[in-house]
Amino acid sequence: MRKYIVGTYPDAGSRGVYSFALENGTMTRPYLFLRTEGPKYVASEKIGTVAVAGRGERYGVVLLNALGNVKDEILFEKCPACYVGIDNDHVYTANYHTGVCSDLKIIGGMLHLRHKIAIGAEAGCHQVLVHGDELYVPCLCQDRIAVFDKTTYVERGTIVFPEGTGPRHGVFSQDGNTLYIAGETSGILYTIDAVSHNIVHLDHITGTGMPAAVRMDDTESHLYVSVRGTGEIVIFDLVNGYPRKKAVVPSCGRRPQDILLCESGILCADRDAGKVYLLDESGKVLDEILVPGASSIAEIK
Repeated sequence: MRKYIVGTYPDAGSRGVYSFALENGTMTRPYLFLRTEGPKYVASEKIGTVAVAGRGERYGVVLLNALGNVKDEILFEKCPACYVGIDNDHVYTANYHTGVCSDLKIIGGMLHLRHKIAIGAEAGCHQVLVHGDELYVPCLCQDRIAVFDKTTYVERGTIVFPEGTGPRHGVFSQDGNTLYIAGETSGILYTIDAVSHNIVHLDHITGTGMPAAVRMDDTESHLYVSVRGTGEIVIFDLVNGYPRKKAVVPSCGRRPQDILLCESGILCADRDAGKVYLLDESGKVLDEILVPGASSIAEIK
């Protein structure tokens, strides 16, 4: 049995972070894992589980154990981040509204805010990807990825996209040589050489929808991109590192905010439907649960 947590948007009656288990293709009834405000994104690694969190008009990050017990919470922003991720003992957030990315460190089971990178209120920061000694931050509203030194936080460079790209989410190959990133407004999947920072390949994802989550399987043979608006998951084969569109399958809901690959299929969090679906690779619904405002999924490590 594997256990998962679901981050949510509060506008659909959500009360916080929810959890469910998955065994033999069956999802258990979800329950409230953590009561908090604005938990749009969640992440989990062996060092702990984290979620965007808030109380009143203050937001930040909460650190939990596998049972949902709060180990620490630190609130340092005026609006909730849209992304949180873990790399070793560091926790990174990206705030779309303020254009600020934050680096926190877990020390002795406590969260410590180390630094804030202020990119700009109009940047539209949507993710923080760790690559060696660098941080890659997709800036959706600036049509670029800003690259920072992981220790000094000095900006080392930038990857510039055509106007109207809207780089949102991406994933690195396991060797770190290639970055795959989806353009929310262009509907294009970009393959980038992580050494030269050159765009080396383009693939059409969608014509009318907005790409959201990008996931890669453990064997690096497939990429999966969820598309909001059209309610699709686009599957790409990876041939010698280059994507080749394999299939476009229904996500069931119209707004698949996040997807996660699991042994039983594809877990899909749909914000508008207020559900988490378990799908097979043809888009067939194998099971579903109600989670109001579902927006992100992570397996509890």
